[in-house]
Amino acid sequence: MLPTFWARALGHDFERAIGPAFQGCLDPARFEHKPNSSVRPVDDSDRAAVEQFRAACGPDWNDGALDKAEFWRRAYFEDGLITSMAGYRAWADDAGDPCVLTRSDVRSGGRGAAVTAAVVAEALANGKLLLYQTLESNHPAVRIALSLGYDRYANHLAVRLNREAPEP
Repeated sequence: MLPTFWARALGHDFERAIGPAFQGCLDPARFEHKPNSSVRPVDDSDRAAVEQFRAACGPDWNDGALDKAEFWRRAYFEDGLITSMAGYRAWADDAGDPCVLTRSDVRSGGRGAAVTAAVVAEALANGKLLLYQTLESNHPAVRIALSLGYDRYANHLAVRLNREAPEP
């Protein structure tokens, strides 16, 4: 319904709508980290495993924003392979959010929550304000946020405008 509204309101200028998106914030008192023995930091020796994970995830890799999540990367390892990975993406010096991706063939096993919790624990230990942003349609990611203690504080919708709209 919303994309139709924006298409009508903006006419040829409208390209597409993105969202609605979940916006969350974590009260540190609501977070309880339960370490998982399959989760550990990702380091330089894991480059091949990360590349193999990236290839296994295909186009989902870009949606997971892991290239932008440069801090406190953690991965869930099974038989030497990464099945889920998360990292911290800084929005400012004191705030940011975790980015997470799990291979599609092993989702719903708690791996995403485990790696995200490890990243959140590290960010909190470093005094960061923890935010969370994902599309509402990404139900597993929203569930991870809520399971870790995040509160939904807003939703937003982005509208992309067509740069090549005809002149009036």
